[in-house]
This record gives sequence, C-alpha cells and structure tokens, in this order.
Amino acid sequence: MPTDELNVAAFWQGAHKEAAKRYTDLVIAGQGAYSIVASAKDTHTNETVAIKRIAEVFYDAHEAKKVLREIRLLRDFCHPHIISLRALIYPASIETFEERFSSG
Repeated sequence: MPTDELNVAAFWQGAHKEAAKRYTDLVIAGQGAYSIVASAKDTHTNETVAIKRIAEVFYDAHEAKKVLREIRLLRDFCHPHIISLRALIYPASIETFEERFSSG
C-alpha cells in the first residue's frame, strides 16, 4: 500500500466502519500531540468537512474535560468563520471503548 493509503487506514483504525464509507477522499491536513486533522468529502451532504481524530480521549481526566469543552463550544457556535460540529464518530466497538476507558 502507498503511504497515503496507510495514513488513511491508520486514521480510521478503531472507528466505526460506516464512518470510512461516509467520508471519502480523506487527506491528512495536520497533526498534533493528541489529534490528527483531515479533510474529507461527506457523501451524505456532498460537503467538504474537517475531521479531528483524537487519540486516547479518555486516557487522562484533564484531557477528557478539555475535549468535552471543545465539543460543547463547537456544537453551539454558529458563525461563518468558525467550524461547527456536525457529527461525532463513535468507536467501532463499545467493548474496546469501555476497556480503554476503564483500564486507565
């Protein structure tokens, strides 16, 4: 597999399989210490969207609170120059999610 395909496969790893079907033409835009941001096309709305993938979101209580604060703010914003929250992509397996959440 070419590097781009490996990056896309890694981006969707652990996410619900329907997410990879809904969002196509994924291009990694950047990454930080805890997240990766990509642009993709939403096949349901035909819009280009930004997707932020947060690794180990519940690894640390402080980080989890920051993420929840960001979700609340983005959900409530309605401004043409601020990205709004359109959807949350859930983990592929609730068992894996609970295992990661409870093991820390």
